[in-house]
Amino acid sequence: KSVLLSSECFFKMHTKEGFEVFWDKAVELFGDIKIIVYVRRQDKWVESRHRHSIVSGNEFPVEMLSRPFFSNYKQFIDKWRDLVGEGNVILKPFERQQFVKGDVCQDFAHILGATDLKPSEDTQVNVGFSSQRILFRKLVQKLNSDEADMHRLNRMLLKLPNKEGEDQPFVSPSQQVKLYNQYRPINQQLVREYIDPERSELFLDSAPNGDAPWVNPELDEANITYFVNAIQEASGEIFDILRRATKAADVDSIVEKLNSTL
Repeated sequence: KSVLLSSECFFKMHTKEGFEVFWDKAVELFGDIKIIVYVRRQDKWVESRHRHSIVSGNEFPVEMLSRPFFSNYKQFIDKWRDLVGEGNVILKPFERQQFVKGDVCQDFAHILGATDLKPSEDTQVNVGFSSQRILFRKLVQKLNSDEADMHRLNRMLLKLPNKEGEDQPFVSPSQQVKLYNQYRPINQQLVREYIDPERSELFLDSAPNGDAPWVNPELDEANITYFVNAIQEASGEIFDILRRATKAADVDSIVEKLNSTL
């Protein structure tokens, strides 16, 4: 009796060409439609989306993602409300402290009435890349755009042991504060209109600290050497990908070639 359709593409789908065809068919098939949307605080979303865009090979600069077209959630959520009607949009902040049992899967299941949902034993956790691994992957992709090879490299980079200090945010503390302040009034409108008219804040995590220590993520020869050596020790198959990409035979020549493309 109920059908769940889930896709990140839905968020701005109503701005795309041909949306009317999809929407007319959805109304014909389902009739009664509700929208569930999770939103992440903008300074955190821009960081996450920027990282994902590099890994996917289609980099979106931080400055572009910070613009209202991307980060003003209200314009897109209001449009869905216009389509499905007042009271049919369920807005949820993407914050652990606001999830049911501190877990987004449990939170989502709770909305659907599946209160006893348990994760399977082989559940895959969405582990993110450190900034250094993202930059290393980007460097390799300059020389090798083969999608299958890049997926293999991704899996290997996620398995390598962490190196101290290898992760720094791409969004600087001052940019985080600017994003937080820029979109806070819009977020306050959202929480009052979609969650609780008496509530003042959509997001409850502490505000970003503009004075936090920060170093702009950069890849140098030492870090390139670390990753090439670690890959050689971990997997001959992935090391061969580096050799083919750089047209080099050993660690030193691979590092030299990658370093020359910085």
